[in-house]
Amino acid sequence: MSLLDKLKSLNYQKPISIATICGLLLIVIFVCFKIYSSLLTTKIDPEQYVIIGCAIILFYIIINVVTGFKVNDLVAFYGESVYSYIGLTAFVIGSIWLFSSHSILAQEDHKWLIKLLSIIYIVLLTILSSVKKIVGIALQQEKKIRDEK
Repeated sequence: MSLLDKLKSLNYQKPISIATICGLLLIVIFVCFKIYSSLLTTKIDPEQYVIIGCAIILFYIIINVVTGFKVNDLVAFYGESVYSYIGLTAFVIGSIWLFSSHSILAQEDHKWLIKLLSIIYIVLLTILSSVKKIVGIALQQEKKIRDEK
């Protein structure tokens, strides 16, 4: 079974699958950074690792919220989503420290980025829930109208 077949067989409605793919993407990018810096004997600024890490977290947030529209059981989805987000964020922070010897929690600006991404994630999950409720009500009203005719 090839790698593409394995990727196709993943259940993308599971937040842990999305977080795993984001984590693997982060490692590939960071390894490319290390290879690049060793070939050119230049040091990559730790800020670049932080930017890529935050971009991966934002990518997870967007993909997770978009796939949340297909899910029927939102309560279970929210639980898995939040745990996957926490795990991915911890993985990103650890990877940044491992690859750049820079603690993201040492600088206030970097802590602020993580807090901001967390707030964005909570707001988008709330919007997802509201939109799904509104669509559910609209579908019920449409069904009532069709049944009356």
